[in-house]
Formats: sequence, structure tokens, C-alpha cells
Amino acid sequence: MVLMHQSGSSAESWQSLAQKLHSAGLSTIAPASNSGEDALAAIAFLLDHGKTDITLLGASIGGGAVQQAVAKAPRGTVSRVILLSTATGPALESPKVSKLFVHAEGDFFLQRSVLSFEKAADPKRLLVFDGSEHGQELLKGDHRDQLEAQLLDFVLE
Repeated sequence: MVLMHQSGSSAESWQSLAQKLHSAGLSTIAPASNSGEDALAAIAFLLDHGKTDITLLGASIGGGAVQQAVAKAPRGTVSRVILLSTATGPALESPKVSKLFVHAEGDFFLQRSVLSFEKAADPKRLLVFDGSEHGQELLKGDHRDQLEAQLLDFVLE
């Protein structure tokens, strides 16, 4: 699983979630920077290490990087995409990639996230939480446990 952080955060900001994912048997990589090219390099690294069921998780601008990477990645390399309060990016058009969009109803990126959801092809799901947390802040707020459980369910299904 590739974890792309939001602006103002770092790869280390995923540590708590990464530990939970590891406990569930999932491998993670969090690039130091958050461009589409960094996400593609992380996909290549996982493929080189025998991983074939790849999920990309991006928060805010990291979500835009994820959308760029999916558009450029070889077909069939990405199974799932999770976008937290995502920036807009290329439409996620593949019907073979499951998509989960998450945002808070008071998030300042709400319209961008909704636009990305609307442009995306099925299969896709949308989770909307109360509050105004943005991106990775959703994993620190009142909805953390519920969101972490939803993320795990989505990745493991």
C-alpha cells in the first residue's frame, strides 16, 4: 500500500496508520515527497518486491498525486484507491480499480473532493463525516476509529 501525504505533512505522518496496516498483514511505503512520479516509483518498488495487489492512499494534494499515478501506471497494477479530502486530478476512469473517497462535510476541499468523486468511474464509494477535518486530520479526529476500520475493510475485501 502506497501512502501519499498531504502538504505540510511528511511520510512519518502515516506512522500510526502504517502500524495498524502492518498488524493486518499489509505492506506499506510512504514516499518522502508527494508527487505523481513519487507514487509511480513506490508502485514500481512494490512490484519489484513481489507485491501484486496494490492500494494507493492519498490525502489532499497526495490524492492528486495518486490520481496522476493511476493515470500513468501500467494497467492492472493498482487494485484500489483511497482519497482523503482529495485535490482534483485526472479522472479515475478504470472500472477495475475500486475507489473510496472520504471527506468531512465542512472540509475546505469539499468541492474538489466531490468533483473528483463525480468524475470517477464505478466502482466507487463515498464516506462523509461530520466536522471540518481535512485529509490526514480525519485520522486524528473523533472519527479515527471508524475511518481506520472502514479503510481496513475496503483494502481487505
